[in-house]
Amino acid sequence: MGIFYQGNCNWITNLPLIYQIKVTTSFLHYPLYVRTERMNRYTLIIIFLISIVPFPCLGVEFDKLIERDGLYYKSSSDDPFTGTVIGEQQGYMHNGKREGYWRFFYSDNVLKATGNYKHGMQNGKFTIYHDNSQILYQGNYLEGKKEGLFNFYYKDGRINKQKSGIYRDGLKIED
Repeated sequence: MGIFYQGNCNWITNLPLIYQIKVTTSFLHYPLYVRTERMNRYTLIIIFLISIVPFPCLGVEFDKLIERDGLYYKSSSDDPFTGTVIGEQQGYMHNGKREGYWRFFYSDNVLKATGNYKHGMQNGKFTIYHDNSQILYQGNYLEGKKEGLFNFYYKDGRINKQKSGIYRDGLKIED
């Protein structure tokens, strides 16, 4: 009898190889570990087939969402969108607003920005990158406004002292 387990699997790596198998599929974004006490060839065949079968993506491209009154909707729905967003903007939306950790990419799939959202507003640490992957700026947001120390950088990595400083309520208050 097999046991399916997701999450921290450090304990499973100590088992003999014949008793464990790691499966990563196109529809799972985390590895799936299968532990059996007796692995026969049919179990291996089933696991192999699950791992190679393409499944539809479990997310919606950001480009397919429509913004109305500050909320995002699927084009075919009047209810604010809740679910995973994929593509050039990746994260989770709840009731049409960004929630949690988000990643943004340039059109050539180079990382553009990472940061957290709460109720659709930037909240927490944000890092924005130049198109050459050097950091443009880094700092914290509170309810969508810059708050605290922000460091700005030129494309070559040197610090931009004119823009860097301490911000309060989105405004620079000191160098």
